[in-house]
Parts: sequence; C-alpha cells; structure tokens
Amino acid sequence: MKNVLCIAGLGLGLSVAACRSQPSADVASSPPAAPTVLAPAAAAMQVAAVRCQHETACSNVGPGRPYATTEACMAELTQSAQTDLETRVCPLGVDPRQLANCTGQFRRESCHPLAPLTRMVACAPASLCARPGGESFSASDAYGVQ
Repeated sequence: MKNVLCIAGLGLGLSVAACRSQPSADVASSPPAAPTVLAPAAAAMQVAAVRCQHETACSNVGPGRPYATTEACMAELTQSAQTDLETRVCPLGVDPRQLANCTGQFRRESCHPLAPLTRMVACAPASLCARPGGESFSASDAYGVQ
C-alpha cells in the first residue's frame, strides 16, 4: 500500500497538483538483506546445531554414547564453539559465508571422530572471523603461506 502525499494549490480558478508517492513503512519492497556479520554467540549455536545433527546421525547421541541427550550435545558443543569464536577472537563478528562453508564441511563429513573445531581449516576461527572490508579468507592465511 502506498501513502500518497498530494499538494494542491488553487488560484484564479486553476488547479495545480503535485503528487509524490511514498512507500508505506509496513510494506517491504524486497526481502531483508542477509546480515553482513553474525555475532560469535549466534555462529557458535549454528555450528553446535550442525555438529549435533552429525553426532545424532552417527549414533553418538543417547544413553551410553558420548552425548547422553541432544541437549547435552548442544550444551557441550555450543560452549566449545563459543570459546573458539568469542568476541576477543572475532571482534568484528563472524562472516556468514565462511560459516556456511564450515557447516557444509560437517554436513559432508562421514561418521568418524570429528577433529576439534580449531583443527579443521574451514572452521578455524581464522577463517570464520569477519575481516575489515569484507576480505575473504584463504587456506594460505591459516598456514601462514605467502
């Protein structure tokens, strides 16, 4: 719906109208843009959720398993990811494109013991942390290769 602002002037029998159309604040003309960065805590929750889905698929969640419940899995893996991605490590937040790459790695992973988050290049804080100016991360950044 559009609000229409019309200014009409009448003088000597002549009508002059100037109309300007403005979009209403309650109507979105396009979907909201994806965030340019994510808060470390939000990114940690996403990593933990994907890792726990993987652990569940690999029969590592349940009585007598590494994680007794899905809630226990989420609690432990969220804490681990929060430690890796805390604000002092990622002061500019987390790059959502790199986070998608990281979570994709977990989704494609076969059922074998997972390496800690920091040992996987795609999920290392050096690759997940947002950089000034939106620069991309490369594997050479992780290994200090010139």
